[in-house]
Amino acid sequence: MSEVWLDVSSEEAPLPLLHAIETLSRLNGGDFLHLYHRMRPCHLYEFLKNNGFMEQTVTAVNGHCHLYIWREQDAVASAEVERTLLLDTQE
Repeated sequence: MSEVWLDVSSEEAPLPLLHAIETLSRLNGGDFLHLYHRMRPCHLYEFLKNNGFMEQTVTAVNGHCHLYIWREQDAVASAEVERTLLLDTQE
């Protein structure tokens, strides 16, 4: 189980969406994607909903977004995301 980091904050559309989808297709069981984007990726949310993924979005003060994405049925990845979010709020 691991966090897969992907920073698309400097990329122009449609590259962030394409890179996110490519990375999601390679997630192993227990893994989750931590996507860093300069805005809310509206088109990605639709993809996630239609393809069996769950997500948690945290918006930073500067408006950039941290998305935590995992497969809907992956309880290990879900628990790891919750643990990561809890640790981040304690820092």
